[in-house]
Amino acid sequence: MRLNTLVTGGAGYIGSHTCKALAEAGYNPIVLDDLIRALVRKTVKRFGIRATVHFAAHAYVGESVKQPRKYFDNNVSKTLALLELLDASVDKFVFSSSCATYGIPRVLPIAEHHRQLPTNLYGASKLFLENVLYWYERAYGDPPALIADPQLGRSLLGWTLRRSDLLTIALGLAVAPENAPQAISAAGRTRE
Repeated sequence: MRLNTLVTGGAGYIGSHTCKALAEAGYNPIVLDDLIRALVRKTVKRFGIRATVHFAAHAYVGESVKQPRKYFDNNVSKTLALLELLDASVDKFVFSSSCATYGIPRVLPIAEHHRQLPTNLYGASKLFLENVLYWYERAYGDPPALIADPQLGRSLLGWTLRRSDLLTIALGLAVAPENAPQAISAAGRTRE
């Protein structure tokens, strides 16, 4: 039986390629490009969603500084609502973060333990959600979320990765069997 996997932002460039990779790997990607609560609830129930890859976000750095309300609403508020709606049904969650959470790096390449000090609202919204996922894991014992970001993958895995490479790894972990070890938890903390 093919695992139904919700892909938010699945109509975008990375999301559409992720859907293609999921389908080729034998999974059934279910795409939502708008996080309207009723639509999410209906989709999760109808398709029995057990895994989610979350790409849906506004991602223009300059625009985020000029239109902060738009970015807080979509990137933060809608993601929090999504997590609430998925709480009882989803076992695996991949969150697409950004190296924008690091701000101006002190050294290159950026290591996982580099301080995170975003210089724009887009990066701040992603960092906020990394922290939300970390605290959800601690408070509720939820399975750790995998945060897909090339810098994180490079530092943890010792590989030079393109975003598409890390997403392939992330997808494999997100849809892994329940007894498989979880590789990366929220905010870059590791857990077996």
